[in-house]
Amino acid sequence: MEPEISVQQPVSLIGFCKTVIAKRSANWPLDENAIASDFVSFFALDGLLQMQDLEHFCQKIGIEVSSQDLPKPLRGHCCTYKGKSAIVVGTFQGSAAVPGSVEHTLLHELRELIEGEFRKLGRPIATDYSDLESRAESFASHVRVCAGLKTAEEVFQFIGGIESRLLQVAAIVLVAVMGMAYFLACVNLPQWEDQFPM
Repeated sequence: MEPEISVQQPVSLIGFCKTVIAKRSANWPLDENAIASDFVSFFALDGLLQMQDLEHFCQKIGIEVSSQDLPKPLRGHCCTYKGKSAIVVGTFQGSAAVPGSVEHTLLHELRELIEGEFRKLGRPIATDYSDLESRAESFASHVRVCAGLKTAEEVFQFIGGIESRLLQVAAIVLVAVMGMAYFLACVNLPQWEDQFPM
């Protein structure tokens, strides 16, 4: 039996898609949680993913990000032209009432670009536009949760080093409550956004 040869794909959306296909082709089509988890791992994302972090990440993988006024109810838009990709996030979100909505929109648009790469490789996941929109919303939420979980693991390791049992328990409860609030905010953000006029 020959050993499996692993080929490192370039740090790009197409490299990510090729890696996912090689790793998970037996379970195609994938759910968004699996894609989000692989995305966070492949690109080594962690933390609460603020907009400047995501803009820097996009720049690193060759995606131009900008903000401008978009027609309502459009929150963001992505496109690929002559081998270059761009994401536009609506400027109304700069003062959005829902924290995290700008980051969510950027991740949503990234998922749409990812679908374009899967299609180029002959392995589409979304069945139609409506399915892609739903999947992109789910992907954006899952990426934020998965990246946050990596930070939570580090926090819990730190808490494990606290000598006082009482302080350790208090810290665990505090982090668990904050983590649950963050999880609920990420998952419910699309519904909350719809409650606020643009």
